[in-house]
Amino acid sequence: MKKAILVAALGTLLLVGCQSTPSSSEFQQTKNRAEAGEAQAQYELATWYQSGEQSLKQSDEIAMQWYEKAAEQDHALAQTSLGFIYEQGYGVDVDYKQALQWYEKAASQWYEVAMYRLGRLYEFGLGVEQNYEQSAYWYRLAVDEESADA
Repeated sequence: MKKAILVAALGTLLLVGCQSTPSSSEFQQTKNRAEAGEAQAQYELATWYQSGEQSLKQSDEIAMQWYEKAAEQDHALAQTSLGFIYEQGYGVDVDYKQALQWYEKAASQWYEVAMYRLGRLYEFGLGVEQNYEQSAYWYRLAVDEESADA
């Protein structure tokens, strides 16, 4: 259970951002890469806009656009971030069905934070019928995947 709590804490870091504050030149380089279609750069821009880092004006709308571009390219962190945004209603209406879809996409790539979040949706019946077996299944996968990465 301690590992599951750790996985949950890691999920929170997705939205806070793990990256350092970008310099002007780093921001421009990242923006250029993002506009060229690089998923990781799109994800980084999304986190910067979401948190309003550096001199960027915080914008959930712009952040969502960049998250979606990265997520459509199967970027698991972006998919999980979108799931969390829809689950919590950050800048959007709460939409558990959307959260479920994004978490499932990220979990299919064996991303443990998404697996944990799926377990939570099933445990509490958020957007799905409450199902403790499914919840336990996703929690176990999340912990097993975290252990495999250690």
